[in-house]
Amino acid sequence: MEQNLQKSDERMERDFQSYPAVYAVGENYQIAVVATSEMMVWAEVGGEIFYDESNGVLRSAKAYHSVTVPMELLNEAKEYVLCYRKIVERKSYFTETEDVCQIKFKFYPVEGDRLRIYHISDAHNKVNPPIQAGLYFGGSPDLLVLNGDIPNHSGKLEYFDAIHKIAGEITKGEHPVIFSRGNHDARGIYAEVFSEYTPTDDGRPYFTFRLGDLWGIVLDCGEDKEDSH
Repeated sequence: MEQNLQKSDERMERDFQSYPAVYAVGENYQIAVVATSEMMVWAEVGGEIFYDESNGVLRSAKAYHSVTVPMELLNEAKEYVLCYRKIVERKSYFTETEDVCQIKFKFYPVEGDRLRIYHISDAHNKVNPPIQAGLYFGGSPDLLVLNGDIPNHSGKLEYFDAIHKIAGEITKGEHPVIFSRGNHDARGIYAEVFSEYTPTDDGRPYFTFRLGDLWGIVLDCGEDKEDSH
């Protein structure tokens, strides 16, 4: 089986909506990508393999993929390999897939006490302006914070893509991202599956994290209307 290991902007543009985003959640990172076609996804870090799976079955039916890796391991390795196999034909037995593709990424954990942090909130599905602002001073910040209402609301699944496009294009998959849910994110039919398309701590949108000397708490504001709304 031929395996092609390289970092390719052309391949990322063809097979994914943006670069990966590495979200810090608790004691782990969640490496997330949004695919442009059906595929199976996993990651290699420090010689270990971590899968996007459910009950031992590799996910391939939806575009959003997330692979959880121990934070300590990726901080030490300072690189990871994104691996995927595109689906050719889905069958009950012996589904046909393309050869394995591999793209290698450097990773820069948060270190030291002088950090460049870029903070975005209330993008409401605007994508290009936040990306341009995030790259204005040249290169990715040491830490990207997406602090609520990045989608306009949760009435459409594709609105979640704005989160990962902004995160991926600013960080290029090389720097950590913190994401928290806003009140608009709790509105709309797909709010009930929010945790299946965004980084959460086992379904909980609130958690703590430690990145280098920085320790933080992500709170969940929930909905700001009465329960009868």
